[in-house]
Amino acid sequence: MSGYSSDEETTQTAFGRNWLAVSGARTLLDKTTKFVLTAAHGSRSLIPTTETLGADSETATGVVADSDSDGDDAHNDEDLIQQQRAAEECWREVVVAEREVLRGRWNSGLVVGEDAGKVRMRMRRLSQQPPRIRTAIGAAAGDRAGRRTVAFTQLPGRVIAGVVAWLPVATGLALVNSCRVVRRAVYRAGPRATETTGAHTFTSAGLDVWRALVRRMGWREWQQRARGRERQTRISVPRSHQQLLAELGGIETDTAAVALLATEPDVLFKAVYAELNGDYCALGCGSPIVRLALNSAGRLRSARALAQRLDQLQWFGQAHFSSDSEQLNRRLAALTERFEREYERQFSSALAASNCEQTQHTSRVLSELHEGRGCVEILVNAHPLFNNDSTAYEHVRQTSRNVRDPHTFDVFLEALQATIAEHARVAGRVLAPDTQLPAAAVECFVARLFGDNGLARTTLQKLHEHVRTAPVGTDDQGRDAVPDAATRDLLYLSTVASVVGRLLAAADVWTQLQPVGVSLARGRRCVFAAFDDVMADYVLLERRVLEHSYAAELALRADAAVVDRAAEPRLSPDLRQQQMDEYCRRVLGVAEERLGMRVGDGEANEEQVRLADALASTADPGSTVEAPRRTVVGTALQNAPISIDLCLNMVLTNRDAVARVAVFAADMRLRKQAQEGVEALFSTLLRSVGSHVRPAFARGVAELQELEQEAATGPTESITGTVGSGEKAQRGRFAAALQRFGELMQLGDLAVQLVEMYSRHPVVATIVDVEDFLNACSQERRALERAVDDGVAAGMDCAIDSVLRQTQAILDATQHTSDFHPPATRSLTLTPTLACTRAVHFLDETVAVLQSMGRQRPVHHVLMAEVAQRLFALLLAHIRRYRITEPGGFQLIADLNLYYEWAARSCTADPESLRLFAALKDLANCFILAPADLRGFLRDQYSRHTFDGVMRAEEVYDVVACRADYRDIRGQVEGHCEFM
Repeated sequence: MSGYSSDEETTQTAFGRNWLAVSGARTLLDKTTKFVLTAAHGSRSLIPTTETLGADSETATGVVADSDSDGDDAHNDEDLIQQQRAAEECWREVVVAEREVLRGRWNSGLVVGEDAGKVRMRMRRLSQQPPRIRTAIGAAAGDRAGRRTVAFTQLPGRVIAGVVAWLPVATGLALVNSCRVVRRAVYRAGPRATETTGAHTFTSAGLDVWRALVRRMGWREWQQRARGRERQTRISVPRSHQQLLAELGGIETDTAAVALLATEPDVLFKAVYAELNGDYCALGCGSPIVRLALNSAGRLRSARALAQRLDQLQWFGQAHFSSDSEQLNRRLAALTERFEREYERQFSSALAASNCEQTQHTSRVLSELHEGRGCVEILVNAHPLFNNDSTAYEHVRQTSRNVRDPHTFDVFLEALQATIAEHARVAGRVLAPDTQLPAAAVECFVARLFGDNGLARTTLQKLHEHVRTAPVGTDDQGRDAVPDAATRDLLYLSTVASVVGRLLAAADVWTQLQPVGVSLARGRRCVFAAFDDVMADYVLLERRVLEHSYAAELALRADAAVVDRAAEPRLSPDLRQQQMDEYCRRVLGVAEERLGMRVGDGEANEEQVRLADALASTADPGSTVEAPRRTVVGTALQNAPISIDLCLNMVLTNRDAVARVAVFAADMRLRKQAQEGVEALFSTLLRSVGSHVRPAFARGVAELQELEQEAATGPTESITGTVGSGEKAQRGRFAAALQRFGELMQLGDLAVQLVEMYSRHPVVATIVDVEDFLNACSQERRALERAVDDGVAAGMDCAIDSVLRQTQAILDATQHTSDFHPPATRSLTLTPTLACTRAVHFLDETVAVLQSMGRQRPVHHVLMAEVAQRLFALLLAHIRRYRITEPGGFQLIADLNLYYEWAARSCTADPESLRLFAALKDLANCFILAPADLRGFLRDQYSRHTFDGVMRAEEVYDVVACRADYRDIRGQVEGHCEFM
């Protein structure tokens, strides 16, 4: 790419060296400095201040006042001349090594010449420096107190770049060549130079200045971000400038243009400026079209090259590089308009005469101006479909008028597809094939069809209105009627979804048109544009229909929830649990089959089409049209408190609704509304499932609480000591209630698992961020999980309380005082008492049910640990109710051994529970020891930390005090035991 010539560069550099000596230029610079610093008044900390300029101060200075003054810009010419003379006398010439200049150590001087390996620079004389240098801005008020002198080149680099970029080009380039902050050094490296870095070495601020000048011509840079990849710098260049870059420097790719703009923006700008500035200034001549028609070699340009140069000059003119750019831009606009209008007239005439060769020639010329929109609009407007007086496409209009349902819409769409394909063939013949005009003409034609008042959009609006306002009931002829409003709404939603699917499939066909097609993104954008006016109402209606459907299903389930428990088949716990496990596996298999597969756009659209067809086509117009109620897992647990069949049907219904709304998420303009709609539908599902699960747990917990209150009264004990009929019935009801609540826990977990599986469905996961804890869907899902957890916790608490209450009732009814204080005539036995045996037997029965309840949850060990801890507290309180003799102590040890064996069987994974019963069993030895050995026994137990974390010292004291002879030995035990 060629830049300025050597003579031009020498002249420009010389002008730059002496630019600051010109009074007008210095005044302009000082005024610009004051404007910038006044605008940055709020950030004065970035502005350095000096009272006097030292040896390393810059040549360009400005003054900023702390207070406003009206006379800052009024100066005397004599003061200005004296000021310039004083500044010139303060300079001396020195010779510096060029490598020192390149390192930036002599930025305060001006380069005046170059020798072999040396640079001659002008530096200030410290001895002859006046006390204060005043510029044109500060000459009149230099002695005023409270003023600050600020160097222009000490401003931030970006500020300098922003100021310079909007100065006139000659002034800006001169400032770039003289400002030490922007350009470190300008020199010619001699043959003996050891370090050669080129003729120019710029700072980052200098590069920013050149890039800003390039951006003024319409060039744009941006950072392209892609997930998993590094950022890439991309550039957008006007198409005519791309051709100019290819001609000047062989720059044909965006990567090369980005690299050139990043490393050598000065070369890039100078080349473009030198190429276009001459033709741009020629617009001020008497015959600009004649000057522009000739190239630099004096040869006549072709019409296409002239159109290309006009487009280049329009982008160049918007940068306002010239002082009279406003007038030149007006002339350029008028000239371009006349040129374009003439060739549009030629294109229209050739199109009317069916002269394809002439239309291609004129379209090539027009493609260089405004991307050829003029000839594209002429071709589209000339189509007979848009002329109501033409009968060429009357069959298309007739099919549009006959559209009433998806079937008739298919007929219209087929005719429309044929029309678009025919227009694509015509565009390929009429327009130049080596340009982008044929594709643009087809895209414009499709956009016209789906735009405001377009044939496709008006047809869709008529179809929507027809389905949306269909009469409810049966009319006189029995036609065009739906059973109820809910069915009509569902029919409308399905129709819109099926139409969108058909149009998206048509957009895929448009990409394969011959000889040119429509890009898929552009085609889909045109399709979605036809649904802008129905999107908001569509999402609200979808949500309302789903809510009404869920409410009806839940109401129907609530009416059937009250069942006769006695009529249920009585199965053994193992068989019932086997049935539940099989049911859960079948449910998960069906869910994986329905939700696990990835449904693409085409499959989803086909399903929507089938649903719409089933709703629209009915043999009997007066018959009920409703969505089929699907039973997906059978009726094995139809009387279960939570209907998994209902939950799965709700999930599948929600999937259909979400699939209909998610289609619109493919368009960026409608994505936000579609995302909000999908989130609202998913939240509705979560709330509906929660409204079904919560009452079921409430009923289960209420049943357990009722049994708990019944157990508090105690069972009926027979005279013979056997279990009475009332106690048997009570235990049977309690076991059945525990079994039902265990099933309820499994069903609640299964419902949550179904929702969790659905949240990972591709359609839902793509739109809804389930990991965002602030998302409404995430909050509703946590609420559902919390409801299930709270219901399980409340039910298990009631179950454990009921077990302990019944255990306490058994002990109260069958445990006698004589068991631990037998008469002397009774022989000693080492077998557990009847009360202990019956209590352990009851615990074994109920614990088996409790263990089955926690089989599907990781709460089994926690559950059994809670039962053991509460049983330990119950036994501790039970022992303190009796006076225990030495034979009774042996009987108590036998009972506690049996309780310990139960804990070892039931709490194998909980050593803390075993430690509780072991400590209680060891403490029972205090009843069989002699009073003299009791003190040593207790001391030994405390030394082994038997009671640490098990019982407090007061509780140990209360147990020891249960000895029958404790009153006799109280003084000796309490006086010598450290823990008492």
